[in-house]
Amino acid sequence: MVIVSMLLLASCTTREPEFREIKNVHLSKAGFKTTSFTLDVVMYNPNPFGLELTETDLDILINNNYLGHSGQRYEIKIPGKANFTIPIKLEADSKQLLKNGFNALVDKKMELRAKGAVRLGKSGIYKTIKVDYAGTQEISLSEFF
Repeated sequence: MVIVSMLLLASCTTREPEFREIKNVHLSKAGFKTTSFTLDVVMYNPNPFGLELTETDLDILINNNYLGHSGQRYEIKIPGKANFTIPIKLEADSKQLLKNGFNALVDKKMELRAKGAVRLGKSGIYKTIKVDYAGTQEISLSEFF
């Protein structure tokens, strides 16, 4: 089983999970310096085999402005050829949040970027994969409250 897992991870046919959407954005704690959020990131595993997600280390940017950081440890089972959800806790810079919140009043679509790394694997064999996702996300201020 370990040899099969190593071959699958090393194989050229192994594809990285694909971003689908952000949902369930909730304000956890508001502060002068930092504001905490929880949100769900929906991804899709295009591979026919399941994986395990053990760690995320991501910087989040909105409209090319640093918003905050999310670094967490997980034990999430990812099924093959299926959507899966990653619950994220985000510590955001309150100044950047206010700046981007004002922009959201004018333009509800924002450029969202997640940059960093995630740790994925199977059967005890894990690999750190660089993440540099950028895409447009429609975010309503009502989602935050």
